[in-house]
Amino acid sequence: TMATMPIERFSGALIRGDKTEMIKALHTYQGMSLYSWESLKAGMQALKKGQTILDVDRSIMEEGVQTGEIPWVMGQLIRLPTRALAAEDEVFKQLNFRAFAFAEAMADGKALGYRGADLDNYVTTEVNKAVDDQIKANITKTTVTNPIAERAIEAARTATFTQGVDGKSINERASQGYTNLVNNLPILRQIRHFVRTPLNIASYTLQRSPLAPLSGGWRIYMRQGGQAEAQAIIRWGVGMSLADYFYGLAQQGAITGTGAGLSVDQVRAMEDMYGYKRNAVYDGEEYLEVSRLSPATDLMTIMASIYELNKYGATKEADELALSLIHISEPTRLC
Repeated sequence: TMATMPIERFSGALIRGDKTEMIKALHTYQGMSLYSWESLKAGMQALKKGQTILDVDRSIMEEGVQTGEIPWVMGQLIRLPTRALAAEDEVFKQLNFRAFAFAEAMADGKALGYRGADLDNYVTTEVNKAVDDQIKANITKTTVTNPIAERAIEAARTATFTQGVDGKSINERASQGYTNLVNNLPILRQIRHFVRTPLNIASYTLQRSPLAPLSGGWRIYMRQGGQAEAQAIIRWGVGMSLADYFYGLAQQGAITGTGAGLSVDQVRAMEDMYGYKRNAVYDGEEYLEVSRLSPATDLMTIMASIYELNKYGATKEADELALSLIHISEPTRLC
């Protein structure tokens, strides 16, 4: 998402003829380059403390904090994996936050007439202020009021699949009710982050597929109009093109899905004969597994799986596979 979100923003602005948004999208990449070291340092700090910094309440790890009763070295070792998860979340959230804030501040500074060193100083000041205001809002448990920070944290959450739930639809209220239930029953916090992030990933894939209009989140963006609507259209269009392309690759044997429609004996025979692998790309010599690249490869493997089901006459199962993505991601209404 970190690589594709600015592209979607640029493409949406392009079809609207909005030069300002186009430039912001390009400046986002510049911001990623400029603030990569600062983001890495923040990640190291999160690893050391066992706590996220920028967005405690919306971390991949529930509440962004990892504490425990086991003391000393043993406790530190046991909690190391979750500390690493917090650090990873912090690095990418900081990077996306700072890059987005940089692009916004750059546009604002130019609009105010700043140039050269004055513009650089203005942008640096605004980005640092946005970071400080977001951290302060975390500490005080209040809503950030800095407009750049407010937009930047939402962009960072979307990029890391930690965006929250809101809205007035039945499904949105159900999702919010689940969040409230978790807050009231702390024991559920052990599984919450294993629910929210996968749902957001599923929704991300759905909105970049031919089935995007069936997504509640996609329809919300369409109703918003402007840049949000344009980006939603771009995601749908790209999804349709890629789905057709991936289906063609599956027909050519260049990619594989889950092996649906094949018996266990068939899969084993194919593995023994020519190294067949599920969820893989075939380069003409060997199969290269791509499942670790999810969610970037999700649409590819889904289309390959649908082809495999159709190939072996399981058309009903192929339809169910496509529809299951809707049912999985629909309750969140997220993008």
